[in-house]
Amino acid sequence: MNYENKKIVILCSIMIVLLLALSFNRINRVDFNYDYSLMPEMPEIKTPDLDEMMSEIDTDAIEKIINREIDIEGLSSEELTSIVKKENVGDYKEVILNNQISLEYPSNWIRSESNVVVDHPDMDVLLFAFSLDLEFPTTVVGLKLNLEEIEQVEEFMREVSEQQETTMLIKDKKYLEDNILQFEAEYNYTDGRVAVSKERAIKVDDNYYLISVIALNTKVKSVEKQINYIFDSIKVI
Repeated sequence: MNYENKKIVILCSIMIVLLLALSFNRINRVDFNYDYSLMPEMPEIKTPDLDEMMSEIDTDAIEKIINREIDIEGLSSEELTSIVKKENVGDYKEVILNNQISLEYPSNWIRSESNVVVDHPDMDVLLFAFSLDLEFPTTVVGLKLNLEEIEQVEEFMREVSEQQETTMLIKDKKYLEDNILQFEAEYNYTDGRVAVSKERAIKVDDNYYLISVIALNTKVKSVEKQINYIFDSIKVI
């Protein structure tokens, strides 16, 4: 589905919701001259509240979609819904990776594995969620890697970065435990932008996972609280 068609679908969906709400309100105001005692008892139907419905819609996000400030090409209907549904800033949602790792990320970020363009036979993308920053979204990624030892994470991610023509530089690497390696990295893109990341590799049984949060280097301070929250929430189940 191309961009124009998706825009029409979104706008039509919103209009349908509004029309349904208005229809329910009008029906409730109609006074039918009829002996309702002759009708079987009907269950009570709660009329949708228009203000309540509109309060759950992020009109700013809709406007950005219409103005093409948010790229919706390739997103599923569930992903589109998550964009226009208003979430409270500061709230977090939990995600469980392969029934072994749990973590939380901001609930107003968009989860969309369909946006991942890297195809590697030894890497499975379990989580890909990002903020609505138009210039360079802050991104949390959860990967399952096919490795033989945790020390291979650094070389593996450098190989993946090279596939995207991105230079990766590892910084501040340390072991939190024998099976948990945490490091920071710098990514230099071909367009001149520089991103920084905080990453944690975890071995659970014979499986290796990597949790990464990546942000533009000039904006990392503004999302530092969220990054720390995400890493504090990481748990082995």
